[in-house]
Amino acid sequence: MRVLPLLVSVAALLALGGADRCRRVCARRFSSTRLDSQEVRINRLTAQIQQLEDELEDRLSGHGNDHNVLAALEARLNSVEDSGCGKGMFQCGGQCIDDLLVCDGASDCRNRHDEDKSICTNLASAGTVFRGVPVGEDACTTRRPYELDIVITDTTRNDWYPSRVNVEASIITRSRDRSSTSTANLPTTGYFCFATRRLILFPPESDRLGMIVEFNSGNDDVVNGYVTREASLERCALFVFRRD
Repeated sequence: MRVLPLLVSVAALLALGGADRCRRVCARRFSSTRLDSQEVRINRLTAQIQQLEDELEDRLSGHGNDHNVLAALEARLNSVEDSGCGKGMFQCGGQCIDDLLVCDGASDCRNRHDEDKSICTNLASAGTVFRGVPVGEDACTTRRPYELDIVITDTTRNDWYPSRVNVEASIITRSRDRSSTSTANLPTTGYFCFATRRLILFPPESDRLGMIVEFNSGNDDVVNGYVTREASLERCALFVFRRD
């Protein structure tokens, strides 16, 4: 009668050993799958960078070979890590605070980074001009401009909402067809947000296409601007701007 319990114990040990081996094999396979997925993502980003570099070389052939523009695009594409904070939040030294608390005159971060001069500088001050060229496919505008300027005409900052700077601007487009060149001047309004380092320009026309300009490339004089559909926030055209 003692043989049966012994056999049961041996079977249980063998089953446990098999389960351990299964877990180890599954873990290795899962790790391998994750590595393969990361490699695919890296390869895709590398291909995007190369494509953008090639397109920029063509686009900028008449504007001089500006390597800062290429560096800005590479920095943007290589920025694959998020801040670790949720939407509408600002990260400072491992801490997350609301965007509305950034540059409001009171330090809310333990390291006081939310009131640092490098953060609380308006990068779209009155008189600033950004000149841009399209990169890649323009999937939304009807004019298909070969050049686009953003001219900041005025700014105001309210004491009761200091985390944003209200902006008045003109978007100037230059387009060409087979026989002529046309220019359009589109007045608009928007705001610059210190926390996100973004200039948001509201749609100036009935097509409801706005512009989001991001100062996150490491060079505030060379920035990416995205034509964006107001309803869906879809980014449908990219322009690379240089501060004039």
